[in-house]
Amino acid sequence: LHEDELFSPLLHATARRAVFLNEGLYLRRVRADSITTAKRGVRNVASFFAITQEMQRWLEEHAADYSPDFVGAFAQRINELRDIMALDVAECTEEELAPFVDGLNAADLANFAIHGLQRARALTRAQRELDEARNELAEVYASKTWRTGDAIARIPRIAARIARKER
Repeated sequence: LHEDELFSPLLHATARRAVFLNEGLYLRRVRADSITTAKRGVRNVASFFAITQEMQRWLEEHAADYSPDFVGAFAQRINELRDIMALDVAECTEEELAPFVDGLNAADLANFAIHGLQRARALTRAQRELDEARNELAEVYASKTWRTGDAIARIPRIAARIARKER
């Protein structure tokens, strides 16, 4: 799965010349039960983990051959893919992940703990905090105090808008 996420950056990195065409040159057909429409799970996690590990190994071996901007962009893509992986990890149960995790060697297990499990926990925690903040804000906006203050403040806001238009 997701092999193009490894192939494309390496192709761009090793190409002598590349051109960008801002044109739709193909149509994508989306079918039911295809890889892109199927439920995401451990297969996606395992694929993204293998791809990002390989991308990181490649970057470490070849970083000296490229500009700092290229290295930064390549590293950014690795991190974006790891964030996608972490979102997939967050959707999996421990039971679903166990066979994958049990099959990792010690070094890969350490990397997966950092880039998969810890990122998933951080994203889950951040999402929970965001949801709590949204709920608190919704309570404030729904309060009588807010609605009263907003109504009172509306008059000076309207007056200020009118004054700006008259200038």
